[in-house]
Amino acid sequence: MYFVSLTVLDPLAALLLARRQRTGVVLAVVVLVTDAVANALANYAFDPLRG
Repeated sequence: MYFVSLTVLDPLAALLLARRQRTGVVLAVVVLVTDAVANALANYAFDPLRG
């Protein structure tokens, strides 16, 4: 569900950044940090080959 929501959040952050809105910076940082956490969780916690 999170990665599907990025289809809306990423363009929204880009639009707000292009309009030089402070909320665009905040949203972009939130998206980048949560994306990194979600990817790390998927790579390390759910990797069946990891011993």
